[in-house]
Amino acid sequence: MKSRVTSTQDYAKQVLEKGSLGRELLVVANQQSAGYGKLGRTFYSPANAGIYMTIVLPHKTPREIQQSGLFTTGVGVAVLNALQEFYPALPFQLKWLNDIYLFGRKIGGILCESVYQMQEHSYCYVTGIGLNINVKQFPPSLKILQRRLRIEE
Repeated sequence: MKSRVTSTQDYAKQVLEKGSLGRELLVVANQQSAGYGKLGRTFYSPANAGIYMTIVLPHKTPREIQQSGLFTTGVGVAVLNALQEFYPALPFQLKWLNDIYLFGRKIGGILCESVYQMQEHSYCYVTGIGLNINVKQFPPSLKILQRRLRIEE
């Protein structure tokens, strides 16, 4: 576990750049200074307020990577099931395909990327999971963005 990283996705990719990965890797951080989601959107990740992690799963064949949509869906369902098991009274929802909602507000998401390892001639799933389950106060810039998104929907 790292105390603070730019993002767990970036940290995992740096590990992959340094050499081949023969087995799974889990990167967990208490805080991210530059967490990101789909399309490079920022993901607010303050200290002691959420779960910020990336799981790297190596694969040997390109066929497994071609099934990445199914993989993302499976991770989303698994995260939702875990949240519902630990917090059975809370109405968590999975918004297709990778956003986690609670009481109509997005509290997190899943980002699946594939990375090619040159040395091994193999692929890896690099899967980030970010959940802001304990954030007391969001910065004003996110509140303004939230209001704009609701108007546009």
